[in-house]
Amino acid sequence: MPRARSTSPTPGLRRTSKVRLVSIAQMRVPEAGRTQRRFSKAQADEYAANLDLDKLGIPIVNFRDGIYWVLDGQHRRYALIANGFENDSIECEVYENLSDAEAADVFLGRDDRRAINPFEKFQIACTAEHPRETDIRRTVEAQGLKVSQAGEVGCVGAVGALAKVYDRGGAVVLGQALRTIRDAFAADARAFDGAIIQGLGLFFHRYADRASEHDLVSRLARVQYGARGLLQRAEAMRERTGNQRVHCLAACVVEVYNKTRHKDRLPSWWKADTDAHAAA
Repeated sequence: MPRARSTSPTPGLRRTSKVRLVSIAQMRVPEAGRTQRRFSKAQADEYAANLDLDKLGIPIVNFRDGIYWVLDGQHRRYALIANGFENDSIECEVYENLSDAEAADVFLGRDDRRAINPFEKFQIACTAEHPRETDIRRTVEAQGLKVSQAGEVGCVGAVGALAKVYDRGGAVVLGQALRTIRDAFAADARAFDGAIIQGLGLFFHRYADRASEHDLVSRLARVQYGARGLLQRAEAMRERTGNQRVHCLAACVVEVYNKTRHKDRLPSWWKADTDAHAAA
């Protein structure tokens, strides 16, 4: 008799899954980054070479539109097919008619699998309509950019840095940091380095009411070797002072901003940091 399992992939909505036999031939893998991680050929080949049916576990699928979409188990499915079981059926935990958002939530809610790549986890959280990740993506797109690892102009792939800036300063500060990089470095994908995003996030979180975004853009645009030159300055400061890279990046941004500025200069990053600790 099928075993039922309750879950709530969407707040306020209770869904039930059942364990039953599913034909491997009827199983399909959804597009990577929506409700499923990216397929790893190396991992799948390892599974295939060491297939142990007694340790296979139970894949999770979503039966929708006549297809069993794999939520967890794409590498095991590959291993079974590679070993000649494509015409067999296996026990699966089956949900029915989950939306993409609900299916993504189920995927993210399981913690008994290998670690999820942070970028893929971010994408799937967006599919699941998690407020934090959805707002981050909305903020990125509001600047005419996109969350992507394609390495093309306007692509931002450092999702960990985006989240850290957002968690500290919200969408406003994140938007300021991204606009500054976009305008100062012509939206070069290499300029959306995690340290630069975080460093500018720290800068705007502290100096937003005192610094001119326009002036900062014009000064950063004149930094020799562009974003690479800014990173080199920060790395030299890190080696010299032993401070964290992102704080050194923020300190370098302050120095760039203050250069040739005779009035309305910002206090040194390190002085301001000391004053903040003293006030606390």
